[in-house]
Amino acid sequence: MREEAREAIKMFFNTDGDSHDSETSFTFILAMDRLPALDAEAMVKTIEAYEPIISGVDIKILDAGKCIGAASFGRHRLRWIGIDTALPADMYEGTMRISHLEDDLKDRFRTHGAHVILEYTGSASDPIERYIAMYKVADCFQDGFCGLLNSPCNLFNGATTPALMRDYLLNLRKGLPLLMLVNVVTLFKEDGSTWYVSSGNHAFGVPEFAYLGASGQFEAVVNLFHDLLWNTYKSGRKLTCGDRLSAYGTGFTLNKLYEYEDYIKGNSPHPVYVLQPDPKPDVEESSDDDSREAKKSGCVTTIGLFVLAVLAFWGVMSVAS
Repeated sequence: MREEAREAIKMFFNTDGDSHDSETSFTFILAMDRLPALDAEAMVKTIEAYEPIISGVDIKILDAGKCIGAASFGRHRLRWIGIDTALPADMYEGTMRISHLEDDLKDRFRTHGAHVILEYTGSASDPIERYIAMYKVADCFQDGFCGLLNSPCNLFNGATTPALMRDYLLNLRKGLPLLMLVNVVTLFKEDGSTWYVSSGNHAFGVPEFAYLGASGQFEAVVNLFHDLLWNTYKSGRKLTCGDRLSAYGTGFTLNKLYEYEDYIKGNSPHPVYVLQPDPKPDVEESSDDDSREAKKSGCVTTIGLFVLAVLAFWGVMSVAS
């Protein structure tokens, strides 16, 4: 059954099921007690309950018994396939081990007996709109829902209530902290300092951030990362090594990673830059091309977070509340 699940993932999504490029494909894995008996009319009502959809919602149940179908509304297109067996443990235990979610939520996930793979295939370019669309459709799978994996972001969401989901999702457009979509990962050093690394910025076209600080700075770093991510995402600015950012009256230079590369790089193609605080007043970036190019040299271009401690949505919410 393990190989059956892997082959289904490979055939349906043209992937090996272990990694995805989040800049071109947004994919969730929904863990379920059993494959749900979906009803197209009920799914339409669930999706439209979030907000009016002028174009309407079209649901196609292609194979009710195997839980295969597709949804479309506006510029959004999504498809899903159900696999009537539990997800192979090696495809989720890494995330479970490093997640700071409560043990009962992890245990609930581990009890699942089936899973559904949900993929975004639409044309909306805004990643927030893509995520909102995906969670709208995921909400249709609440019966027997055990949890959700967003593997490219090392993210595990425990089972939640539709009402909480709706309030959160519809406020994402206003800049609500993107805690359901981006993780903050911690690596504790022997000298008492801590590396904080984002995981999920790449879905917004923004490099991952790394910051070396004290172990008690988690909430402050979460706020810093969110502020920098949100402002960069909204401006459309393309960052690279040597660029400068500012937040909370402090300037930061994006530098190359200089330690623990084996733990942080992994095999992801997405860049990670160290936020180096700059005590000097913020100034405009130099227009000297040679100086700029020198700053860019040697920049780290990959990030992998499986051996780090991940703080997923519910864990982050408990800290930030």
